[in-house]
Amino acid sequence: MRRFAYLAAFVFVLASAPRAVAGTVLVGDVHVERTSSALKTQYARAFSFKAVASGTATAMDVWVEPRNDARFIQLGLYSNRSGRPAKLLDKGSTSSVIKNAWNRVTLTGAKVTQGTKYWLAILGKGSVGYANRSSHQCVAVRSSSKRATLPAKFVSKRGSDNRCASIYATTGTLLSAGWWPAWEQVPFSTIPWSALTQLIMFSDTTATTAPFLNTTIHGMTAAMQRQFVPLVHHHGDTAILSIGGSDDQGWSTACDPANRSTFISSVIGQMRRYGYDGVELDIEQGSWIGGAGFNDCVRGFHAALKATTTNAGRAPILSLDEDPSWESPDIPAVAQYLDQINLMGYNDTCVNGCAQVSHSLSTLTSHGVPASKLVDGIGLDPGMPDATNPSDCGAKAKYLSSSTTVKGVAEWSVQDDFLNNDGKGPCFNALAPYVR
Repeated sequence: MRRFAYLAAFVFVLASAPRAVAGTVLVGDVHVERTSSALKTQYARAFSFKAVASGTATAMDVWVEPRNDARFIQLGLYSNRSGRPAKLLDKGSTSSVIKNAWNRVTLTGAKVTQGTKYWLAILGKGSVGYANRSSHQCVAVRSSSKRATLPAKFVSKRGSDNRCASIYATTGTLLSAGWWPAWEQVPFSTIPWSALTQLIMFSDTTATTAPFLNTTIHGMTAAMQRQFVPLVHHHGDTAILSIGGSDDQGWSTACDPANRSTFISSVIGQMRRYGYDGVELDIEQGSWIGGAGFNDCVRGFHAALKATTTNAGRAPILSLDEDPSWESPDIPAVAQYLDQINLMGYNDTCVNGCAQVSHSLSTLTSHGVPASKLVDGIGLDPGMPDATNPSDCGAKAKYLSSSTTVKGVAEWSVQDDFLNNDGKGPCFNALAPYVR
């Protein structure tokens, strides 16, 4: 059991295993360390670390101990000068402090260089309980006076001690899934790789006769897929085969008990033929959704995919698209069978503090669907709010990054960002700092 101390006193207890972190840790300590200490209200404390990787820091996390009085915490990243924190590079804050947990703040984006020393600072309104350890490799200093917020230049009290806190900065944490409609005449060379982790080839559809899969629709060709999938893998991303669309109203036939096995086998055959990493179900057949046939179809895909592997020997991904404006009550029954749920709330914006985005997510989480499966939609078709509003793309990504659980963002479509904006891709440029 940890003992609680003000700044100095401690008891040795085994530290926990390192946290599994989405994104890349740039600088700091991802362990919940062995000593519990407190930082007095409105005093800042900074801890020095050498960066282990280069990148843009877009989030910071700190472990808050069970004994904590702070309801507001601000974290900051400082440069180093003569062994002391110097210039504030970025900062973020949260008023939703959770005890005995990692607490995240988002940053606007600060460049971090591997091998360079930085200082990670904490300030709270109320006493902050934080975890830390003692080491001759660590240095910590305290601000010389009370502050309402972290200052642009850190002025520290004389002296220091050898402490490291459980605090770290990371690059982007979000999965970014972009749909690639096969009919769009845009070259693959325009794909914004730095802003994507998953590309979804759209799409094959159901068919009313055996094998109940139409593979020659929506501009899909064998040659295109043979080029697309290896290119996605070359860039370290996953490639997903989409089945369905708003014009596909044949799901009730393809997933009829008499046809379901043949249909699912056909889809898996296409997945393996071209080397995809999984399958997306874009089921938009109205009243059929939520019924026994729908549930059995999703369950059948789950069972069949888990009984096979991708060409790379991995477990295939199964994702489902859903419209949060009406479909969410039907999803909890199948959520356990899905790796990823793509929300088609394309008209949601971050006007009014991202309330629309929050509401769409809550239509699922309020029914018990884990936030860790949710991928929030960004609409880039002409006429959709984000088509020519890249600042909203960035605002959504920043908002979602402030959660430690939401899986990511999904963009319809990759090509539209370039077609709408003279080939400049401003939405993806705004997303990139927040993507894994």
